[in-house]
Amino acid sequence: MPTSIHTNDVIDQWILHDSLRITGLCFDNDTQQLSIEMSTKASITFPLSTFPSLLNASHQARSNYSIIGDGIGVHWPYLDEDLSLKGFLLADLKRRVLS
Repeated sequence: MPTSIHTNDVIDQWILHDSLRITGLCFDNDTQQLSIEMSTKASITFPLSTFPSLLNASHQARSNYSIIGDGIGVHWPYLDEDLSLKGFLLADLKRRVLS
């Protein structure tokens, strides 16, 4: 039986329609930045202070993550933290609109 996602949420539709996915993360400990690399080859960069649990984590805990949900989320087992592509996109949009 085929399944589909029916949503009025524009961000969800964008992720679905364009098959946006997280392909990797890059932490820059010198600048305290997190870059989210996406399937479109674009990336979003945030100060680590945007995510207090990541900012306060050890390098080992921060570096131990899994991309989950076929690229729509990230899980840090040592931190019991999950962040979504949708959340990253919304945080980036909010930052751009409010700055």
